[in-house]
Amino acid sequence: MTATSSARPRVWTWTIVATGEEYDVAVITARADDDREPSMIAIGPEQCDRVRSAIAGSGVRYPHQRTQVTGLNTSVARSGLHDLALAVTILAADGVVPSALLAETVFIGQFDVDGRLHGGDLLEAVWAAKRTGLARVVVPAAYAGVLSAFTDIEVFLASNLAAVVRWLRRSCPDYSPGRGWVQVPADPKVREAAVIAAAGGHVLAVSGGADAPTQAVAGYLHALLEPLRSSEALDAVMWRTQREVTRVAPLPTAAPLVHAHHSISPKALRETMIRAHRGVLVCTELAHFPVKATPVLAHLIDHHSIELSQDYRGQTLRPIYPASLNLVLTDHVCTCSARQRDQIGHRCGSRRWAWPSEIETRVDLRVWIEPAAVWPYQGSQVPGRARVTEAREVARQRWSRLGAASNAEVPVAVLREATGPDSEVLRYLDSLIEHAICTTHQAARLLAVAWTVCDLRGATIPSTGDLDTALGLRHSATS
Repeated sequence: MTATSSARPRVWTWTIVATGEEYDVAVITARADDDREPSMIAIGPEQCDRVRSAIAGSGVRYPHQRTQVTGLNTSVARSGLHDLALAVTILAADGVVPSALLAETVFIGQFDVDGRLHGGDLLEAVWAAKRTGLARVVVPAAYAGVLSAFTDIEVFLASNLAAVVRWLRRSCPDYSPGRGWVQVPADPKVREAAVIAAAGGHVLAVSGGADAPTQAVAGYLHALLEPLRSSEALDAVMWRTQREVTRVAPLPTAAPLVHAHHSISPKALRETMIRAHRGVLVCTELAHFPVKATPVLAHLIDHHSIELSQDYRGQTLRPIYPASLNLVLTDHVCTCSARQRDQIGHRCGSRRWAWPSEIETRVDLRVWIEPAAVWPYQGSQVPGRARVTEAREVARQRWSRLGAASNAEVPVAVLREATGPDSEVLRYLDSLIEHAICTTHQAARLLAVAWTVCDLRGATIPSTGDLDTALGLRHSATS
């Protein structure tokens, strides 16, 4: 019997590209060919990385066929707003999602590493889609306030690729932010560590096997944070607009969740930290982070600020931006292709390298999560969120004279003074240093975690039991 070609029909959809200072509608077409080697053709290695990571993190089956994508060229692909359209076209070409809605829909948005959507000047991009006469647009959910004036075109809001997949499958036709599922860790120890990290702004390290839901722990920590106050939202947008042009209106209410891939450059990492101000920053595959990016993370943990280098009229300026955020470090297997691994300069997969010692010593909480160790939850009252909100409010009032938003931002001298000069906790802490169980720097971080544990249980002064809890989470097994 002669084998017939298994090439599938070509699918197509609409997207927005930037041509100079204007936005135009363009078409992306894709076709999956079962007879070719598995790969993906896109515009540039960075976009390949974003789209591949977004598909892998959306919970759908990754295409195993070679996908040929046409319709774009590098001269009009600099904005990155067609990442979502590219991912949807690839999934539709492989049959993962139906293609019935693609012909009348414009997909606009750029991916973070985990599939979350963001964009640039979406107001002008939607105007370009409206002039073409198309029926609907799919845009990032954070821009709902900007697009509320469009009444003659259907605007679908999505926070990530998984929401778009559900909408295309018609299982979630009216998705809106806050109505999705939250993956809650089933292990009480992992759940409690995320609660402590969210309440005190501490550094959380999450390790696991190849199929461990490390990203779910970061998503759960983000869900524990209360909505931003008006002053906090203004602070977040103000520092962000110093580095990029944004037209977000009204002010965002949800804390930002930003991911930093291990192929990121030090300069891009600083930009990412600014975007994560007042929210959560997730650093994936920390063992493979660039060597030059390690001091940037260490400076962020120690000083809660970001130092940039700018050239202005022949002079080098070093402005300092505040960075009040929760830092989550994950250690999951990378999903890069073999070609990208060679370009990045490391080997991913099952081989694990040790974390940088500068970051290893600055980790406050360590947890290990097993595969499938999460359970879905849907609702506004995320388990543990009320405790986090109350503890953060207590810490905010206690350190109001310092302007600190969490216990992790308070200097160690102030923490020791508030604990009391003759406190049993300080004597216990000094004995840990004397017996070389921890260094002086690590003892300061343990004391900050003990204050957070104290706030969560409703006490006023930390006890030795709170310090034991902090010490146990600090030395949890990670392999």
